[in-house]
Amino acid sequence: MIREIGGVPPAVCVCTFLVMVLDGFDVQLIGFAAPSLIAAFGIERSALGIALAASVVGMCIGAVAIGPFGDVCGRRPALLLSTAVFGATTLLASMATSIEELALWRFATGIGLGAALPGAVALMAEFTPARYRSQLVIWALLGVPVGGIVGSALAAEIVPAVGWRVLFAIGGALPLLAAAVLFVVLPESPRFVGRPTRAPAGGPGAGWRAVFQRVHVWDTTALTIAFFANMFAVYAFFSWLPVVLTSLEMPLDQAVRSLLVFNLAGVGGSLLNAWLISRRGWRTPLAAVAGIAMLSIGLLALLTGGSAPGTSATFAIIAGAGFGIHALQTGLYLVSANVFPAECRTSGVGLASGAGRLGGILSSLTGGILLAGGAAPGFFAGVALALGVSLACVLVMRRHVVA
Repeated sequence: MIREIGGVPPAVCVCTFLVMVLDGFDVQLIGFAAPSLIAAFGIERSALGIALAASVVGMCIGAVAIGPFGDVCGRRPALLLSTAVFGATTLLASMATSIEELALWRFATGIGLGAALPGAVALMAEFTPARYRSQLVIWALLGVPVGGIVGSALAAEIVPAVGWRVLFAIGGALPLLAAAVLFVVLPESPRFVGRPTRAPAGGPGAGWRAVFQRVHVWDTTALTIAFFANMFAVYAFFSWLPVVLTSLEMPLDQAVRSLLVFNLAGVGGSLLNAWLISRRGWRTPLAAVAGIAMLSIGLLALLTGGSAPGTSATFAIIAGAGFGIHALQTGLYLVSANVFPAECRTSGVGLASGAGRLGGILSSLTGGILLAGGAAPGFFAGVALALGVSLACVLVMRRHVVA
């Protein structure tokens, strides 16, 4: 029999990590395919914004409106439903015949993706003793950049050879298979075991009311703005980086692999950040990784301001950006999992995540505008500015993770 990991059943660790890998794969799927979609549908770069934004709009709705379903009916059914939804709709998106139809299916996919992450974070947090919570919540969240690594590696081979539809079909079939596995092996949160499925005391709105109590409202506000600004940066890279790099005449397969570099560095950054948070508290590590991300993106703006940069130099700086942006994002989720008590945890994490998705919507819609108005340097300068806002919010938050 496999021993527990930090007091957590192995099935919980494996299942939450697996869902986050698939979430990361599907979130970044359209970014992998973006240059091919522009050619396939015969559209301008700016017209791609509707499809890029549609999934993030769905994620915002899923996180805020459906995420709290886990506070009422349990973490397990919420995670099963959300995984099945984003799998089925991604599979249907592979058959889209227009950019508008693709946008519709990406919106539906986003609802499932948005609901999955708060449920996975809450489930892991509630199984984990306080001394191991930081490390194991980060473990689950590392699935997002790992999904990006897997997806970018597959996309670099599949999209140039057989097209974007096959990649979407794979991205839909895998979550459906995972949902069937989760149905068999995933346990329910200890908080819901042994009690009827019903709303917590105070009714279905109790979770939302608790999030906005006076004791939480300052950090709730700062946290939601930090998520908004940082996810602007996250989705700017997820959605637009291959398009930006192909505009600089980088080959398609190398442009897609840039997201592999971004995500791979993000895994390292997230692991180091989690270790530092567990020993130094949250404020200094989060401020440091935000600073690294801003510096790296500022260098990208300078590097792309002249002639087309070399691939090696570009990838090295993208690695620095991925290190900082992913570490900040997973750190913010860790903070949100600790600041909210159990009775409103998925509501609180869902609110912060939903606010972040609004930042993703904005970057999906405006990335093409930034690229058209200021070329690559203007695009990267806008991302660096958003990270400055996130850094400011990190510095004013009061009570979260302490060493």
